[in-house]
Amino acid sequence: MGYMVVRTDMTGRRASRRKVAIITTGGTIACRIDESGKLLPVVSGTELISLVPGLEQIADLELISFAQISSWNITPAWMLELAQQIDQASAQGLDGIVVTHGTDTLEETAYFLDLTVQSRCPVVITGAMRNNSEPSPDGPRNLLNAIRVASSPAAPADGVLVVFNDEIHRPKEVTKTHTFSVSTFQSPFAGPIGYADGAEVVFVRQPLSHRRVRPVTAGLDVFLIKASAGASNSLIRCCIDLGADGIVLEGTGLGHVPADWVLTIRDAIGKEIPVVLTSRTLGGRVRPLYGDVGGGQELSEAGVINGGSLSGPKARIKLIVGLGAGMKAGELRDFFGEDAA
Repeated sequence: MGYMVVRTDMTGRRASRRKVAIITTGGTIACRIDESGKLLPVVSGTELISLVPGLEQIADLELISFAQISSWNITPAWMLELAQQIDQASAQGLDGIVVTHGTDTLEETAYFLDLTVQSRCPVVITGAMRNNSEPSPDGPRNLLNAIRVASSPAAPADGVLVVFNDEIHRPKEVTKTHTFSVSTFQSPFAGPIGYADGAEVVFVRQPLSHRRVRPVTAGLDVFLIKASAGASNSLIRCCIDLGADGIVLEGTGLGHVPADWVLTIRDAIGKEIPVVLTSRTLGGRVRPLYGDVGGGQELSEAGVINGGSLSGPKARIKLIVGLGAGMKAGELRDFFGEDAA
């Protein structure tokens, strides 16, 4: 996917001020209702910046118009292009980068970037729940706070941050919890790592550092299947027949699946299709405690990779990244083990 770069100097002063790039990709933060009554991402990056008075008092801004897309249409291959664009931009001596993004898949893109971006300047991703045709859109406030965080000397330079509704979150922990609430992004059981609070940016804890990888491709067929009571193994069989590159299972509880899934899972692993196990529960991690058929012990013995506390969608992103970097079964197990807690 191509992109256009528009350089915008908001103040003309470069010597002593922080320099932040805003990379726009569409989403609700760029949406307005058009003449036909459709809600579409039609607000340009330049216009988006103009909706936020006072940005020029925070930093010198560079605008990169990367895409105008609804985030449910985003793919991992697109995320890889975005990661590469971020690395290219950061090489120009930036103090921070802000990415505006739709909320539907924001947590997946944020986690992909967290695993792959090599930049050592703060990278912040934000968006909006209310579009620009509504009386009180939250996009301008979120963008303002994201720029404040990205330009803050206190912001960690190692990793990606999600800034939404005055809060700062880690991509691994944060998830969209509500279809339309402005406080939709939450980190259950962990909480935010900081706040864009009034005139201050405050961090109450720092994100842990982790290994970054450089996938050469992200155009892989990795399927996510959710376990439910009495569900057939047909979807797993279809993945095998289609020649899937990988499978992620959202098991019940600590990581369990219906009994008749087990032989099919063994078949997939025997055909060198990596299978990762997560839990469909909101919190906690996968643990191989139960020994009954379909229990965690049997799945572990079969060679299923423990996805730890990752959600199904994020485990899928991690598997795509690992496979895209050329990792095989043992390397993938170690890769997931680094972030399993």
